Amino acid sequence: MYLLVDAHTPNDIKVVYNGRNPDKDGEPDKRTTPNQWLDIDSKWFELKGNDCCESDLTKEQIKNIATSATDANIREHIKGINESFEDNEINTCLRKIHYLAQLIHESGSFRYTEEIGASETDYGGFKGRGLIQLTFKSNYEAYGEFVDEDFTSSQKNKEKLEDDPHAAKSAGWFWGQKAKLNDEADNNDFIFITRLINGGFNGYNDRLKYVKKGFKELYNSCSNKKSDTTDYKFNESEAYNDKRASFAWGLWHDPDLSKSGCTKDKTKSLEGYERFIELTDSSYSKKNWYGIKSISNFSSIKKSTGEGKNKKYYVKVREAAELRIKALKNEK
Repeated sequence: MYLLVDAHTPNDIKVVYNGRNPDKDGEPDKRTTPNQWLDIDSKWFELKGNDCCESDLTKEQIKNIATSATDANIREHIKGINESFEDNEINTCLRKIHYLAQLIHESGSFRYTEEIGASETDYGGFKGRGLIQLTFKSNYEAYGEFVDEDFTSSQKNKEKLEDDPHAAKSAGWFWGQKAKLNDEADNNDFIFITRLINGGFNGYNDRLKYVKKGFKELYNSCSNKKSDTTDYKFNESEAYNDKRASFAWGLWHDPDLSKSGCTKDKTKSLEGYERFIELTDSSYSKKNWYGIKSISNFSSIKKSTGEGKNKKYYVKVREAAELRIKALKNEK
């Protein structure tokens, strides 16, 4: 009798063996031990399924995470996605989930592989391309060195980043080699990953949606899982120790401002602004983060330097945080 199994056979399968035990002089034996089998030499062995963390993802698995992606776009990029896992040690379910969530959002569910609205002269002639929008010649060159291929010497070579496999593989290079985000994924630090990918928190809710779908599809059944929460807390993230991330957390959650992508929340906004104040002192002089000089709520603290054509406006970040804390607390 032969029992056919594949990589999807659960590791806790139970098969009753009713026969003679070759290890005990052929005496009768009845076993119900999970995964105990006799090989062709009558030796007992345990069935080991493929490691779910290191297995390639199927089109169906990706579709269950990227639910708005077309089948055609998934087919177009699945080869590159799986190769990007292997090339950049994205070799656990948790790493795959966080990587894919950012990739799906940044590419509009695998629709966009070149920056919308950018000209061929932007970024020094190297506009955003690939599923995570690689920009600038230095990054084109660094990725080219990584895969030993030319992406800079002609328009045709540049455009290779828009197609499979390089659209996904360049995204994997950025994740694993440039930004080095596997450690953050191991820590399940979605907040800090989003800050490092986006710079702020644009699309935060959308990215989180894909993380949750990834947990459902991959992580809930992962044999190597360590953490199962998608209820992320700012004070538990590495972002809590990052000045720019703290200010951004306040800015994007601020119910009186127009930054989009996060659910507006006064408490979370205050948490970010107040943490930024804790991380700085009164001499902190950084200016104009996240376009705050153009936000009307900060017009009362806008200052200028220079005259005539050289006149430039600025808003100090610390003053902006202090102003918003007072406004949110209804203080004068």
